[in-house]
Amino acid sequence: MDAAALSRSFGLGTAARLSDGPVARGKQGAVWRLDTSDGRWAVKVPFHPSGEDDAQVSTRFQEAAHAAGVPTPAVRRTTDGRVFATVDGRQVRVYEWVALGAPDPGLDPAMVGAVVAAMHQ
Repeated sequence: MDAAALSRSFGLGTAARLSDGPVARGKQGAVWRLDTSDGRWAVKVPFHPSGEDDAQVSTRFQEAAHAAGVPTPAVRRTTDGRVFATVDGRQVRVYEWVALGAPDPGLDPAMVGAVVAAMHQ
């Protein structure tokens, strides 16, 4: 994928460098890492593209959760406000990069419950 085109589509700064390949895979798609002058970004490439309208409800939910202080990565929209862009024939969406640590079995279950509850209010 063209790192500069990705960066331009989402207004992510200059000096764009994309990982050599996906850095993670999930049930719904692959995740690439994009580093730019403005920060680090998670570029998600879905296995099965969907329509812009289909993504609006879940995206607004994610944005509202983030704005309310739920610790979630911020959604980055395109420069014209869309969720998706097409770069090199691939549908992509972008989130701020969150560096994850190893799973912590010592997490406070009450804290985890509070986060989940906050997302469902």
